[in-house]
Amino acid sequence: MNRISFAAPHRARPFVHSRRRTLAHREDEPTDARRFEAIVESSDDAIISKNLEGTITSWNAAAERMFGYKAEEIVGQSISVLMPEERHEDMEAILGRIRRGERVEHYETVRVSKEGRRIPVSLSVSPVKDSQGRIIGAAKIARDISGRREAEVERERLLREAHQGIQLRDIFLSVAGHELRTPLHALRLQLYNLQRSLTTPPQQALASKAEKEVDRISELTDRLLDVARMAAGGFTLDPKPMDLAEVVRAVAARMQEEASRAGSTLEVEAPAALEGVWDARAVDQVLTNLLSNAIKFGSGRPVRVRVETERGMARVRVRDYGPGVTPADRERVFERFERGFSDSSYGGLGLGLWIAKQIVTAHGGRIRVEGPGDGGAEFVFELPTEAGERLASSAR
Repeated sequence: MNRISFAAPHRARPFVHSRRRTLAHREDEPTDARRFEAIVESSDDAIISKNLEGTITSWNAAAERMFGYKAEEIVGQSISVLMPEERHEDMEAILGRIRRGERVEHYETVRVSKEGRRIPVSLSVSPVKDSQGRIIGAAKIARDISGRREAEVERERLLREAHQGIQLRDIFLSVAGHELRTPLHALRLQLYNLQRSLTTPPQQALASKAEKEVDRISELTDRLLDVARMAAGGFTLDPKPMDLAEVVRAVAARMQEEASRAGSTLEVEAPAALEGVWDARAVDQVLTNLLSNAIKFGSGRPVRVRVETERGMARVRVRDYGPGVTPADRERVFERFERGFSDSSYGGLGLGLWIAKQIVTAHGGRIRVEGPGDGGAEFVFELPTEAGERLASSAR
């Protein structure tokens, strides 16, 4: 008596022995057999059995829904009826593996419905054995992966468009930055010559105001070029031994006039020296960005800078008493083209903090913003002191 480990409804007439199952010697065989058939029939996946010649011997309800054939139409036909012309070799390849006792797991291919619709499917095929362990057929589970394939195609399209958009934006930033520099240099020279020819204080004040606007445009242009350079992978550090405290004091001194115009004072608390191996120009840029923001948003109140060191990290705190940054925005403000406030009166491109984060991260450091209890915002960045020599070595 043959015993088959796979059974399902709608069996082909030539396979009378396929009515007997693995549980044939158990007294509760009818109950288990019916339960197994119920599971097969209720499956959302197409479950099909075939013999070693590829003739279909069983066909469940999900197979009927997927391929459009009723059991009485398809049982007894070759499984190749479901295969497109270019996939006919699938049958022999799969049956060859089944004859060797191998399983086929999650094989993705294409099958054709009764109406001619091509269906992407994932197949899992297992050998069916009789009571003596001889392989007499195969049990196949087919899952329709059309939805997944469509989602993958759509995702790839969106990624491709996003990548193209980023490339175009970065090209624009680079071209715009370079093209703006030439007329800015010319304009700055003309303003310098104009100032020398003006004699009255009101005229000189107007020229000075125009010069400050040119400086502002020049700063924005430099930031555009920084973004383009970072996006193109051209941003590199030039770490050398430097004194962080000295750089902080120099940046603060340079920005005293800007703070005075905003009605603020700059207060620096720093040790006599804090040596490390960092890129002085890049660190200067981080400090300039943070102090510029603190002055801009500081509401005319003091801006405080504190330099400290702890556990192998040099830490700089830039504190203002402006509106602060909400907890929900404390990560977002470091993203490219993001700003802490939508109020256009503050100006800016939303690039300064992003650039600062790139620089600090490239040093192996961290940057964050905190909200002190008495209001305002405190931006904190840390640079490793112990890793400075390794950073220098890796940059060579």
